[in-house]
Amino acid sequence: IIPRVLTDLFTRIEEEQRQNNSKFNVRVSFVEIYNEEIKDLFNSKVNSEPLNIREENNSIRVVNLSEIEVNDAITTLKLLEKGSSLRVVGGTAMNDQSSRSHAIFTITLEQNKQEENESIRSKFHLVDLAGSERQSKTKAEGLRLKEGININLGLLALGNVISVLGEDNPTNKVRHVPYRESKLTRLLQDSLGGNSH
Repeated sequence: IIPRVLTDLFTRIEEEQRQNNSKFNVRVSFVEIYNEEIKDLFNSKVNSEPLNIREENNSIRVVNLSEIEVNDAITTLKLLEKGSSLRVVGGTAMNDQSSRSHAIFTITLEQNKQEENESIRSKFHLVDLAGSERQSKTKAEGLRLKEGININLGLLALGNVISVLGEDNPTNKVRHVPYRESKLTRLLQDSLGGNSH
């Protein structure tokens, strides 16, 4: 999906620049959520500190996260491949190269319409979720078991958030959406609620 998204995105940007004299800025970031810690996949330092989440101006951001400016789909895919090579993988009885984390590849797009003196900012989260695990099938023990538990907790939290957001609310009563139950749902809060599509 990601190569098709990137190809379409940069094709549309070229068309808009030609037709409407708009200027675009595209930046990407890539994080891994491993055992409920956030790791910058564009930072290749092996023992880099886990990153923290902050909420500013009703927007969620990761402090000190690398953002790289990109101009075409090929360069962006190379960055994605480089970051993917840093993800944590490990063997289980079900899969000898099992992904042990969730990953979020984020594209931030800023469009400046010069004639209208208007700026539009959009964010696309492309998410790779690790699959849910049953200890009886994976035969996981020790660290692999802990990883599996954290994978399942993140998926459960995501399911709970989606369930609350999908409930009928005919009275428009304010309801609690449990975004803070996991780092995964906290990072995706902007995309799951608010004015997102």
